[in-house]
Amino acid sequence: MSDTGQFLSLLAPDQMTSLSRAETIARIKSLRQGEWQRLCAMQREHINEITGRDMTTAVTVASDALIAPLIDRALVAAKAPSTPWTTSGIFALGGYGRGELAPHSDIDLMVVDGGQTPWLAGFWEQFQTMLWDAGFDVGASLRHIDELPRLLADDVVTTCALIDARPLYAAPGLGQRLADLLWRVCQQRRVSFLRQRVEDMEHSRREAGESRYLLEPDVKRHPGGLRDLLFLRQIAFFEERSVDFHALRSLGTVSFDDVKEVLAAHDHLLGVRALLHFRHQRRQDTLRLIDQMALADILGYTTASRLRGVEILMRRHYRYCRQVDQTVGTVIDRLHDLGRLGRRRLLVRMRRNLDGDFSIIAGQVYLRRREFWDRDDVPARLVHMCRMVAERGLSLARALRRDIADHLYLFQGEQLDDPALAADVMAILAQVGRARPILEQMHDCGLLGVILPEFGAITCLMQFDSYHRYTVDEHSLIAIGLLDQLVRASDPERADLRAIATSLDRPELLVLALLLHDAGKIMGSGHVARGAMMVPAVCHRLGLGLDETATEEVHFLVAQHLLLSDASRMRDIHDPELLARLSAIIGTPRRLDLLYLLTSCDSRAVGEGVVARWQEALLADLHDLLRQTMGVQADLPARHHGVHQALDEALGPVAAQAFLQAAPESYPYQVSPEEALIDQALLAEAAAGSGAGRCLPSDGAVQVRIVVPDRRLLVADTAAAITTQGFNVIDARNWVINGYALEVFTLVHPVADHMSDPARHQRLITAILDAAASEPGTSASRITTPNPIQISLG
Repeated sequence: MSDTGQFLSLLAPDQMTSLSRAETIARIKSLRQGEWQRLCAMQREHINEITGRDMTTAVTVASDALIAPLIDRALVAAKAPSTPWTTSGIFALGGYGRGELAPHSDIDLMVVDGGQTPWLAGFWEQFQTMLWDAGFDVGASLRHIDELPRLLADDVVTTCALIDARPLYAAPGLGQRLADLLWRVCQQRRVSFLRQRVEDMEHSRREAGESRYLLEPDVKRHPGGLRDLLFLRQIAFFEERSVDFHALRSLGTVSFDDVKEVLAAHDHLLGVRALLHFRHQRRQDTLRLIDQMALADILGYTTASRLRGVEILMRRHYRYCRQVDQTVGTVIDRLHDLGRLGRRRLLVRMRRNLDGDFSIIAGQVYLRRREFWDRDDVPARLVHMCRMVAERGLSLARALRRDIADHLYLFQGEQLDDPALAADVMAILAQVGRARPILEQMHDCGLLGVILPEFGAITCLMQFDSYHRYTVDEHSLIAIGLLDQLVRASDPERADLRAIATSLDRPELLVLALLLHDAGKIMGSGHVARGAMMVPAVCHRLGLGLDETATEEVHFLVAQHLLLSDASRMRDIHDPELLARLSAIIGTPRRLDLLYLLTSCDSRAVGEGVVARWQEALLADLHDLLRQTMGVQADLPARHHGVHQALDEALGPVAAQAFLQAAPESYPYQVSPEEALIDQALLAEAAAGSGAGRCLPSDGAVQVRIVVPDRRLLVADTAAAITTQGFNVIDARNWVINGYALEVFTLVHPVADHMSDPARHQRLITAILDAAASEPGTSASRITTPNPIQISLG
């Protein structure tokens, strides 16, 4: 007998009816674990033969078989008649209903009473309890069919869940009755439902993170993930009463090829999610770096053209997500244009001319006539249009971006050597303050990649490290966006950077350097030198070939883009020899300012919160010291001067100097003036007792500053005390001043309200001080590790 046959035979009624309730639950749990292990091994052994849909279908079928005995036992316990499903039924919803169940996903169920069934409530109570006891995560409800119209009319979430309803057991005709009722409600409330779904989807995107190019993406929630695919299915249902992606073609803007790509992305995401669940033996939808390596090995990706297997896997993943994300955007735009989300756009009345070939509608640019693509000068005209879009703060409509992507073959040879085209590209790069949006849209449709193949080569290229959080192309565009922010908005913390950014005479050179600074990563290690080698050819194509000063400036920025960052992080920035060497390399104050801007934008673009404030302060101080070395007085005082000034005013010059001399040299570069005053007060309080502490709420977290006598294993013990209070440490710093340890922890808590609860803060401070006063290692020894995972895929 096959493994599948044996699995099903052990769940047959003649095998299950003689078992007690406890024995039934134990067998279900055992068989479920065994079947998941078998499916896991089968997916791995036949990884290039079994599709993602195949695997989720197998998990769904196995779940049906596991649940059936529980239904039978619950029917017996509720004293149901021998033919129970005459007027009622039990339906699978959501991913379970669609047959796309991941191994450790929720089981969504609804029992529908189609008549008057007195035993149904007892059955439902017994059935739910057994599902939970058997280890299923259940989302379930019991509804009478007469209450569903009112419920569905008020609840778009339940309505969308019922789109995928699949009867497990049901009275004849009940499923069709439910489907007709659902469609009737959807037709009556279609506009409000569609509007709510679009708003909910956009809200969930904002919560999950706008970028689809995160280095550790969530295959379900992030843009282009499974939740977006579910949105497309629901739109297809509202439009055509079908859950087939091909139904989207009725909108007129989704092509057959689009649907093919969406289906391929769907299968890829289902397969990856199943592998993640099997690998972790629990629900796990985030594709972490360690998972990426394991999955690349399982899927057979190997090194090719200097790209590691894991990089090739993730490039494919990002491209699938990009296709889904673009299709979602196209569908939403079409729904607006058709009036499905409210009043139909009066396109004719809203239209304004951009030029003879393009129109502006509600701030977006559209193609006026299809004959445009038959012209001989399409590339130059497209790039000139992008220049006008950038200069006027407009955007490219998704429909236009799709058209451009379909006609990139027109950009060939001499078309790219047009001086007018090159001048327009440089003009686009000069739009600092609004450069990122147009460059992002040009990149989205592939236009930027054909104009700058060096940048196009890093499309969807991951940076496999724990430092960067985005792909190389996304990181570069984010850096340009940060430069835009410096020009647009006043930020007191970065006044020096803003002063430089707003005074640039040729900002396009800096933007070009930001586009190219990591382009060398496509060739593997040594990306700085490799990227610098690309600069002369790019500058020549963009009309800078005769401008040696401009070419040298871009080359310098790319070749030295790590210089200030490395020096500020790894060297003593007050070392005269270091300052002299850096000054010799940089050469002029202008180049120093440009490099400072590039370094700041580059470092902050690796990911929000990755670069700490004290690291930015060190970089700013290095910039000021280098300007002084070059004989230029800094316009703004170095940031650490603010710490000195605040302490002088609060303590007097003598006491302030004594405090700073006792602290490590790096201390004033790593704290703000306000924090320095708090630390000095805590040190005075600790000297009068055995320790002192304070909690300070800070941007969705809480900062804890503790001063206690220094001793062995202190950090381990205080961190352990924090853990016992339910907080998680996301950042920690430590200094020793006059024999006292000054520890600063940034903490988060799963319950957001706990981060602003004064009583909980006081308990936290008490626990830390008690741990600091205990014997070394006492608190840390209480921390235990969880049980190891049994199923492993590498």
